[in-house]
Amino acid sequence: MANKNCLQGMKCPRCGSEGPFGIEISAVYLVSDEGVIEQIGDNEWTPQSYCECRGCYFSGNVEDFEIKEETANG
Repeated sequence: MANKNCLQGMKCPRCGSEGPFGIEISAVYLVSDEGVIEQIGDNEWTPQSYCECRGCYFSGNVEDFEIKEETANG
């Protein structure tokens, strides 16, 4: 079944898994000396962020996991 949420348009180019994937993300947190208080804003990643398939452990960038539309020859 194709992903329909956070991983929509993604699958592992090696094994075809649709996740889960380990993805390097950036986020902003409110932090005190005692530790993390809360997350501020959303988690974000870019096409160049590190990505790893948790099924076969293939790794690359998020853009490597984006499903490419097949084009007809002609």
